[in-house]
Formats: sequence, structure tokens, C-alpha cells
Amino acid sequence: YSTGSYGGSADTDILYIPVVGKYETGPWTLKLTVPYIRVTAPSGGTVVSVDANGRMLRRSVGPRTSNSGMGDVVAGASYNIINDTASKTAVDITGKVKFGTADETKGLGTGETDYALQADVYKTYGKTTALATLGYRIMGDPAGANLKDVWYGSVGGAYKFSPETSGGLILDLRQPTTATGEQMREVTAYVTQKLGGPYKLQVYGMTGLTDASPDWGMGAMISISY
Repeated sequence: YSTGSYGGSADTDILYIPVVGKYETGPWTLKLTVPYIRVTAPSGGTVVSVDANGRMLRRSVGPRTSNSGMGDVVAGASYNIINDTASKTAVDITGKVKFGTADETKGLGTGETDYALQADVYKTYGKTTALATLGYRIMGDPAGANLKDVWYGSVGGAYKFSPETSGGLILDLRQPTTATGEQMREVTAYVTQKLGGPYKLQVYGMTGLTDASPDWGMGAMISISY
């Protein structure tokens, strides 16, 4: 769940419930995300940002309406190009495709396909892992919005409190997706807990630092490994 006014007088509230499948084989990791979303937002106004799943976020004083349905399906493939156990350094290259499966007439998405390519670097120091991401996203061209292709990235770290519990802090950054928009900046804190057997729970909270980000958000994810 996330909410924010994006510099306007009315909030955009998003409930996002994804079902994620991930398959790992050798250096490859394949991932598919199929989400349900509910968006309560101003029905009109100026596009000021686009979130990570392609939903257009508007600044408006118009009436708020609620719509729900299937969100944008996202497919990704990652390849581990470096896994140096001596220096405890790993580098992954990932390609992503966000398909425009969400209904753009309901304001659930842009209705367009986006593409992204990113590199992720991890380096471990004892119980601490430093991480960084740099990527480039090619935006689709929805009607009524001139969206810009953008660079994005993140820096942060994770700490292993015990064999079962870890946590981390991440700063996410992204260029403006519109000519009049702001750079996206937000901070996320998370905790991951192994529950025994194949089960794992992760909870997180985030806060936005600019009008291109939600004011705040929170979520939880349960994963099962086979």
C-alpha cells in the first residue's frame, strides 16, 4: 500500500497485491509478476510521475474515484556475470519487460509496454552486504502524456542479525519521467524473517522525499521455496 499527493491537494492511494514466480537455474534467474491493484485517485489532471509498475500518477484537484483489476504483468531475466567467493562480490545483469496489461481507461496503468536493463552489484563484509543498482528504462508512449526515458538506481545495505533474521535500508533514485516532474527519491527499510521450512516473511516501510514519490508506503511478502 502507498499513498501520496504528488504536490497536489488530493492523494493517490494504491493497493498492490502481486503473485510472483521465480525460477533459478545455474547463473540464470527468471521472474514473472502478475498483480492485482486498486487505485483511488483524482480522475483528471496533469501527469507528474510514473511508478515502477507503469501507473501514471497525477496531480489534480478533481474528484477521486476508485478502480481495480489486473495490473501490469512484469517479466524479468537475470544473469550472474560475476560471483567471486574470494572477494565476496557478485554482479547481476537484468532485463525487464513491463507489459501494458492494466486497464488504462481506469487509470490502472499506461496501457503501454516498458523495457528496462539494469546492473546490480553486491559486496559482503562480514554480516553486512553493500548493494547498488544502475538501470535505464525505456518508457511507452501513452496518449496524453509525453513520458521520458529515464536512468534509475539505488544504494543501500543489508545486515544479517542472525541466521534467520536480516534487515536493510535502501535509497532509490530516478530521473523525472515528465518535463515538469521531479526526480524520484525514496527510502525503504525492511526486515526479512525465516519462518522455518520453505517459508520466509518480509515486511517493509518506505517514505518519499520528493513530489514524484509516495508520501509513505508499507507492505509484506510471504515466499515459499520449492
